[in-house]
Amino acid sequence: MEPDGAKLAKRRRAVPLDAKRAPELLWKALDLLGQVPPESLRRAGIRDLWDWAFENWNIEPLRGVRTVAI
Repeated sequence: MEPDGAKLAKRRRAVPLDAKRAPELLWKALDLLGQVPPESLRRAGIRDLWDWAFENWNIEPLRGVRTVAI
């Protein structure tokens, strides 16, 4: 989200994520969301990370959470 709480959007000139850093950023996002991806996936490819995320998604760490601080 933008600092003012607005959703990221191209029309607001949001800075795009660097596609080369996608695996690293996905790992960090999963960690921030309380999903606890294993360290062994920190250097994995994007497909392996998504596979892990789909298989291991757990809503419990997010119950009652309205925002996640980075």
